[in-house]
Amino acid sequence: MSVCAEIAQRRLRTGEGNASFRTRLIDAMCNLTPETFRKWRQEA
Repeated sequence: MSVCAEIAQRRLRTGEGNASFRTRLIDAMCNLTPETFRKWRQEA
């Protein structure tokens, strides 16, 4: 979940709020692949 939250946070634009974050979080969760997960874990 924290990987998806980081992805969602990085995709937010200036002026967007909680609802936009929630939408981007759900998108990140639905589109998460093992490759994406490994990439983000290596950056942390």
